[in-house]
Amino acid sequence: MILEQALINLRPGAQWAMKDGSTSVDDLTWLDTEQTKPNQAEVDAEIARLQGPEAVFAEGKAAVFSKFRADREMFLNRLIGIAGRLARAGNTSIATNADSVAEQLIALTAFETVVAATSLEELREAMQARYRAIIATADPLLHSAFRQVDA
Repeated sequence: MILEQALINLRPGAQWAMKDGSTSVDDLTWLDTEQTKPNQAEVDAEIARLQGPEAVFAEGKAAVFSKFRADREMFLNRLIGIAGRLARAGNTSIATNADSVAEQLIALTAFETVVAATSLEELREAMQARYRAIIATADPLLHSAFRQVDA
């Protein structure tokens, strides 16, 4: 898969065929008449670029965000349940606070320090700091919705 992406990047629109699972340019059948077949050094350099720190960070960031989305769904469901019970009991001010907290959770990944993170450690720290700030704005009756977050 990475070899295919490297070839696409190096020779956009070129025609070629390759055996499944191939990792070498030698296994490549070059069909294109307009562009030349890249050599192994060109392909290796492009693969290294594709697997570089930026790619590793992007992959890690996607994993962090995936876990965040799963946790956020759980927290939002808990907030909805708590807010619903409070609203039925006539405590609309805390139910309104729950809505505000939910909006902040939804916007967490767009928060400035989260967006600006350049390493997975920075990203995790920024998200944890934002979680703590969100919890700080929540009425104490809502804190149970965040049991799993280190605050």
